[in-house]
Amino acid sequence: CHTAHDIEGVRRPVISRREQLLKPVLSSHIEGEDMTVKECTSGHWYIQYINNGSWYYNTCMFYHKAVKGSRLTLTFESPYEAEVRADAIFGMARDYATINMYFNGDKVISDCNLKCNQITSMTFPMGIVQLRKGINTVTIEIAEEGESPEHGIVGLDRLAFYPQ
Repeated sequence: CHTAHDIEGVRRPVISRREQLLKPVLSSHIEGEDMTVKECTSGHWYIQYINNGSWYYNTCMFYHKAVKGSRLTLTFESPYEAEVRADAIFGMARDYATINMYFNGDKVISDCNLKCNQITSMTFPMGIVQLRKGINTVTIEIAEEGESPEHGIVGLDRLAFYPQ
């Protein structure tokens, strides 16, 4: 039996980064896992999947093994500039960290304790933020590590934006 070579298939581009398939572009919200990681000063990040109904699309941007003062900086693109009300939706669990969050360099959430006795998610108001046309940055800073040997654990589910 002889199989023909798939020359045309070999010439098709291969997707090697998530952004090539799912562009980090804002609509009325942006998923944590759809943002681009710009910087991670310590610890590790990955996209976590959990099928318990707590997170949108059952996934989040998961940051762990981060020590106090560590930062994870994410970016996304906005097609417009606007002043909007914004919320951050974070995962919560028994060993999660306390965080600060910055949006385009401005501190929007201070000393937010993500510790909870069960795995869940919660909405935290960011207040009024200025979306930039083009690239926007979100920085999560570990204010206090959790009680786990994994140190600072954070799960960013999504950011939601509302017109004023």
